[in-house]
Amino acid sequence: MEQYYQSEAYAEDLERGIDEFIAERQKSYYVDNPAVAESAFNLLAEARALFDLGHYGVSQVMAGAASELAFGDVLLKPMVYGLVHNDSIAPVVADIIENARAVYKFRALLIAIVSQFSGIDLTANVPELGNKSFWSLVNDVREQRNAILHRDQLLKVSKEDAEKAMAGAAQLLENVLPVILKTIGLHLHGSTVCSEAHPPGTAAQPQD
Repeated sequence: MEQYYQSEAYAEDLERGIDEFIAERQKSYYVDNPAVAESAFNLLAEARALFDLGHYGVSQVMAGAASELAFGDVLLKPMVYGLVHNDSIAPVVADIIENARAVYKFRALLIAIVSQFSGIDLTANVPELGNKSFWSLVNDVREQRNAILHRDQLLKVSKEDAEKAMAGAAQLLENVLPVILKTIGLHLHGSTVCSEAHPPGTAAQPQD
């Protein structure tokens, strides 16, 4: 046993055990809050509907809000919850970190947490986002959203601006989130997180 405790195998087993424990706690957050992504999906749907009507400024605002909810409530909070091992403290810490996500000095920490536990580098450029990273796109969308709301820039939003905002939210909710959920044995039905296993060929399939 002493040799085992001093071996690389023990370190690997310990790290694996910790990762599995964190994953189980992260999974429990989604299972206990299956509608955690509903608001973000609803905002994205509203953005798309407004875009189709030619209301590009309001569409941009809705899509930007969808991205922020996706980062904060849907992706980051469950991961932070998984990192804290005390059930009474975990929600408090998750709220603190989630509420600080827009603060510049926390940016590196938040990107590291999400990237590490999603397996997706949020700082990498994505072709579907015009070779921008998720994080930089969300920042750009947030800055324009603030200009719309506080500096009377509503009518200056172009069709392309709204499309970029919607693309960022869609990537987070429709691509990144399903990957994360799959790694912990979960999937989506519409905007609802599901933990039930469905045999192949049945009507109830992920993303139906």
